[in-house]
Amino acid sequence: MRPDSADRFAPRVYSSEMGVTSAAARLIERAYELERRRAGITLERFSSWTPEVSAFYRQLDGASWIPEALMRDLVMNQQTHKKMVMTVSRHGEPWALVPLRLLGLSWQPLICGVANAYDNVLCSGDRGDVLGSLGLNIGVVQSWTEPVGWKNVQWKLGQTNYGLPLNESPELFWRKTERWKTVIQARRRSANFELVRDDLDSALWINEKWHERWSRGDISTVVETWQDRETFIRWGLETGAVRCWALRDGRRWIGGVTGIVKAGGLDFATVYRDREYDWYGIGNLLFAETMLWAHSAGLQRATLGAAFEYKRWWAQPDGKHWKFSVCPLPLHALNWAHDRSMELRARFD
Repeated sequence: MRPDSADRFAPRVYSSEMGVTSAAARLIERAYELERRRAGITLERFSSWTPEVSAFYRQLDGASWIPEALMRDLVMNQQTHKKMVMTVSRHGEPWALVPLRLLGLSWQPLICGVANAYDNVLCSGDRGDVLGSLGLNIGVVQSWTEPVGWKNVQWKLGQTNYGLPLNESPELFWRKTERWKTVIQARRRSANFELVRDDLDSALWINEKWHERWSRGDISTVVETWQDRETFIRWGLETGAVRCWALRDGRRWIGGVTGIVKAGGLDFATVYRDREYDWYGIGNLLFAETMLWAHSAGLQRATLGAAFEYKRWWAQPDGKHWKFSVCPLPLHALNWAHDRSMELRARFD
């Protein structure tokens, strides 16, 4: 599936911690630090997965969230993006652990764009309160939770999600949308291709081709999280959290789907097809095989994600995914003023 472009909607952050020398930004940071102190909130920032972070993770029962070894590997790989971990205490007690990625000029929870089926914050309280307490400009993508009543939300955008309950075979729904005819046709045309399941090489190929297809060479886009996706794929195929379907024409991979299994459901993660094979309908075949497997495995639902009208052929509207920014208003205003000044400067250069 085509990735969302983070630079179209993610908030910007201009602060002294990013090397931008701005007296106004420093004043905002200091004011926000005083506000946190009055609320009994303490933040600590770590550029790597330290023993202190590990201890904080265990105190919050992080093993029930994402395995520590996996999260440590995600944090420590900083070849493409700067990353950090914020630990948040309230009244002296561990409250939240927030791994973040610097995506262009905005911070984003590290799991966003990598494994959206998982919570992007480890916390013992309300995620909205946690994100609002950080004093950063943070962009969240594909959240199931609408940020109603959250502190410092500057904007939000809801997009229709498409999903299908699997209490009965998806074939029944596809017959209603006439999608079943295309599945039969794709099966006939693709009869000479080999369907390979849960193969690491094919899963890595799908991820790499997805990146090649959509990358513009700009690290501010979600597609540039592909290295972290690879880390997650390697772990997930070993544990069963990631499943994969790929088609091969002889020795040539021609298309595939990776999905994440969690909480009784299957979330589509990465989809790619070789367009030289469009006549064979390999995309239709892969979607069908993926969802039919989920039904046969006894999963309760399949989730295709938001946007892109073609998904209505395969599933029905099923709630919304939310994109939003959390940012203190003074910093949000400073960001706006900075962007306008850069635009004016570009006009006269």
